[in-house]
Amino acid sequence: MFLAAKILVDFLPGKVNNGHVKLPLTPRQQLLFDLVAAGKKNPEIAQEMGITGNSVKTLVHRLKVESGARHRSEIADRIATSRQGAK
Repeated sequence: MFLAAKILVDFLPGKVNNGHVKLPLTPRQQLLFDLVAAGKKNPEIAQEMGITGNSVKTLVHRLKVESGARHRSEIADRIATSRQGAK
């Protein structure tokens, strides 16, 4: 399986449960989340993850959809809320 296809499989719909992100995140989702939360730009994330900038855009979008965030900056808050609800 191509790397990009494998990464996209990790971000398919069905990971949201009652408005919360299904936890735990996959290793790739966690890496993406950490990079986004650190304020990295898409080209930096692409280089770190070894994928294209377009793949980063897609994955960040999926993470926003799955977390219910409307903006990239809301992703961390949404995942933190999901983590608190999972305890």
